[in-house]
Amino acid sequence: MKLPWNLPPNLKAPAFIVAAAGGLMLLLVAIMLIFALQITGLSSRIEKRDEMLLQQIRDNNDQIDFLKQNLLLLAQDSNSIRDALKLPEQPFPILAPEPSGSDSSAAARADTPFLAGLEVLMRSRDRLISETKFRSVVASPILAQVVSNGGFTEDRTSGDQLILERSGQPYFFISIDPVSQSIKVIDFLGQELRLLQLDSRFADFAHQRVPILDAHFRKLRQALAVLRSVYTNAALERVLSEQNLTLSPISEGPANYAFSVLRGTSPLLTVRLNERTLAVLEGQKRYARATEFVAGFARDLASIDLRTPLQRRVDASRAEVEALGKDPAFLSLLASHRLKFIATPRQDGDYYYYDIEDSQGHRIGSFGVEKRVGQIDLLDSQNVLISTLESVSLDQKGAEKKN
Repeated sequence: MKLPWNLPPNLKAPAFIVAAAGGLMLLLVAIMLIFALQITGLSSRIEKRDEMLLQQIRDNNDQIDFLKQNLLLLAQDSNSIRDALKLPEQPFPILAPEPSGSDSSAAARADTPFLAGLEVLMRSRDRLISETKFRSVVASPILAQVVSNGGFTEDRTSGDQLILERSGQPYFFISIDPVSQSIKVIDFLGQELRLLQLDSRFADFAHQRVPILDAHFRKLRQALAVLRSVYTNAALERVLSEQNLTLSPISEGPANYAFSVLRGTSPLLTVRLNERTLAVLEGQKRYARATEFVAGFARDLASIDLRTPLQRRVDASRAEVEALGKDPAFLSLLASHRLKFIATPRQDGDYYYYDIEDSQGHRIGSFGVEKRVGQIDLLDSQNVLISTLESVSLDQKGAEKKN
């Protein structure tokens, strides 16, 4: 065997050494070939195993989706059977929204704009689902049956709520819950029914609740008639005349009927008839029934505070300032500065002035009760506004927090 290099003539190796070197090189080449073949085979097996694992994961996901779809179908079938048996609807956890974990909160911090955008897309999707479901409710034959049998009219003024009315009174409010996408039916008295789909349970609910609501609205009309009787009650009219009072017309609000006791144009007292409880609220006083209210109204009017709300605020502020004349801490502070508080006010068209004077009888300033709103102001010796007592109090609290 010829070596790949030439040795000097004086360094010629023996033949057996040359042969051994050549054999060693062939052995190394063979070993490298064997390793290369083994590595290639191992890589091929790893790739095949990875593909098998990925395929198994895909198959598992497909099976999970298939199971979810079947569970949803079973949930609907189960509730249909329960409906036929007149049993209440059974909620299934698979229909509930999935709770968010700590990983999602960490992702929210990292990808806030994208997650915020995703929430917008999800809300848009949910709104579309709600609108589609609401349209299916409006077009439902079950709804048409209930409307026809109950003699209702449909109020669709609101785009996401349907109101069933009779004789001008709202009996049922129907809408779609944006979270669970369930159909929500609430009657006037607050009784609620939830359904995945509008079916015979709604008709049964309406059939059960309508007589109760009819009775309630009859009582409401009677209570309202009793409330209106105060306008024609001779005894009440005498009391009102003696006190120089009048009654405003009865107005209908979102939850009550109300009128006010007026002196001129200023309300002194408001009376409210609650549409649902049928109780009458007279200021802070509560009557369980309208008849009880009418019986006590004349007595209440005889002892009514005839001051307007503005007069009450002004008088309360004046009493607060005048109490300083008996406050030991305030009087001690005045004495330490040789000052004097004048508890009898002077007044003009704008203020009641409670002056602070020095030992020479010179006015250094005043606490002024404003006649138009009843607030307490701080004024200098020339009756020029410096600040309000409320502002000074807020500034003091802010300084205490800083310290």
